[in-house]
Amino acid sequence: MTPAPSSFSADALVRLRWVAVLGQLGALFVAWRQFDVAIPWGAVLVFPAVTVLTNILLVALRRAGSGLINAAVPHVMVWDTLLLAGLLYWTGGTQNPFALFLLVNAVLAAVTLGRVAAWLLLGLGLACMMFLFTHHHPLRTVQGGPLPGQVLGVGRITSFVLVSGTLIHFVQRLLRQLQAETDERRRTHLRLEEERRFHAVATLAAGAAHEMGTPLSTIALVSRELELELEATGAEDADLVQMSRTIRQEVERCRAILERLRPPDTSGARESFTLEELEASLAASLGTDDRGRVRFHWAPKQTVLLPKDAVREALANLVRNALQAAPVPSIVDISATAEAGRIRFEVRDHGPGLPAGMRHHLGEPFVTTKSPGQGMGLGLHLVRLLAHQMGGNLTATPADGGGERFVLVLPVGERG
Repeated sequence: MTPAPSSFSADALVRLRWVAVLGQLGALFVAWRQFDVAIPWGAVLVFPAVTVLTNILLVALRRAGSGLINAAVPHVMVWDTLLLAGLLYWTGGTQNPFALFLLVNAVLAAVTLGRVAAWLLLGLGLACMMFLFTHHHPLRTVQGGPLPGQVLGVGRITSFVLVSGTLIHFVQRLLRQLQAETDERRRTHLRLEEERRFHAVATLAAGAAHEMGTPLSTIALVSRELELELEATGAEDADLVQMSRTIRQEVERCRAILERLRPPDTSGARESFTLEELEASLAASLGTDDRGRVRFHWAPKQTVLLPKDAVREALANLVRNALQAAPVPSIVDISATAEAGRIRFEVRDHGPGLPAGMRHHLGEPFVTTKSPGQGMGLGLHLVRLLAHQMGGNLTATPADGGGERFVLVLPVGERG
């Protein structure tokens, strides 16, 4: 017989054996006290005692982390079948209503050990039943007479209820385990698919930045030389000079956009910085008009340990999106709250909010609510990538009074 496929079957078997011991002792006591059944206590108590001792050994193996516990499961099931047969031998054999429990191990083996083990245990149980049919100590009352039929009827009903309850409980527990494993596999598949998309977009952005970097540098250089040439020759055409400067400004803007497309770098060392420093860095990344529309609600002197540039760019993406979504001159609020080894950044706008269907696609690349030409839908994607890489999360919920609330939660590193 093959070992049990998981620690679940071993742990469940240990628990079931404790329940079996209590059930056996309880049934024997009730039969003796309530129905005056003669019980050969000296013989029958041996079998629960052996179960208790072997269960203690299994518990010790589990706590020691030994792999032997799984390998022992099929052998323990065989041993339990023989122990039950021994107990039945002294308490009426097949006349005992609880002989039905010989079926339980075969069913448990079918759902935990496989087909071969199930059939072998069923065969063992059948062999025990055939032996007990002719070899057993008959059930008698304390006075030595046969048991009334009513007592046996109550025993059969009780046995049916207990066997059915045991099997139902175990099968339902196994189904929950299988469902949990299925859900975990599905989540793993989604994470792998998400990482594949992240890497694809990162490769695209890095390639675009690399390919466009050289021509942009050339344009910037030529426009600067043209501007210097016009100034050196004393050209009075201010429009040409201004156009040259505009070309350079737009080139720098393109460079900034390409830089924002790069995936966040969280591989570097974390920096210790205050929220006041982060606020100054964020404000510097915004235009002059936009700075006046952003309000910070946090303790400026609070210190955090994070990849500063990556976090700043992620928050800048959220703030820029909020500014574009909210009508001028409405305010965008940003706050930070420390909570149990994590920091919770919240960016709240007063715009129309996200459409309900968009929240299911939050952070997916190239999904955007902006008009064509105003964005590619990569800002939130890069923020979500940062959260993913650092073990945090990004969520969006409707804000009270209108607008949208984006919450970025990141783990804060320990200071060395």
